[in-house]
Amino acid sequence: MGRPARTWRCLSCGDVYCDRAPNGMDQYHVCRGAEDPATAAVTPVRTPRDERIVQDRPGGPERIRQAGRGRGLLAMRDLVSGATPAERAQLRTLTPVGPLPYPEDVPTVDPRAAMPAVGE
Repeated sequence: MGRPARTWRCLSCGDVYCDRAPNGMDQYHVCRGAEDPATAAVTPVRTPRDERIVQDRPGGPERIRQAGRGRGLLAMRDLVSGATPAERAQLRTLTPVGPLPYPEDVPTVDPRAAMPAVGE
């Protein structure tokens, strides 16, 4: 079994998100812009965060595309799935747990590991 879902707040755009989908797949946050809850207007973010995984060279280490200003851990479980817009806005006011910005996860997959042959 993989790690549990965690709820985060992006320190670049303020969005609240979970890093695991309800089906167990990893989710990666990409800043869309900072949204004003009162007007729903979206303004561009100067230092956007993009958690999609990239490799600079084949077989090299993996990293996220852009860390932006970082992220803050809000909970060691999913607080976002099924939340209404009002509940999501309330989640943005929670005090993060641990250091700010929270240390980035180090990918645990070895990109050089051999893939097993089909039928083995």
